[in-house]
Amino acid sequence: MEAYASLLKNIGLKITPARTAVLSILTNQKKPVSVAILVESLAKKSINFSTVYRTLETLEQAGIIRKVLVSQKQSFYELVDIHDHHHLICTECEKVEEIELQKQDFKKVVLKKSKQFSQLSTKTIELFGVCNSCEK
Repeated sequence: MEAYASLLKNIGLKITPARTAVLSILTNQKKPVSVAILVESLAKKSINFSTVYRTLETLEQAGIIRKVLVSQKQSFYELVDIHDHHHLICTECEKVEEIELQKQDFKKVVLKKSKQFSQLSTKTIELFGVCNSCEK
């Protein structure tokens, strides 16, 4: 909890139970978490639906978390971290696998093909397909 409070304080955000709870849940997950799961988990702590959405919006605008396109049915979120990773997402079961690629890998490919850009700052890539389990 202390680390979350310090993080929020350092970027000028008020330390609230909802913010620290969302950060705690996302920290303990190895894949993006759906809003439905967050709402359900936080309801146990008496944090209501609208507070969860406002908290997610605030943390996303602050650059602490990001929305991940896993499903068109609902939103998923994860912490923004220092290593570059992307997501392979099954269109059948919505299984998510993280893959790590270095920024240099993209610079070589993307910027070589671009006619109007010379540098990349941030990127998130979600690749969709069918996982081995669903393909059978």
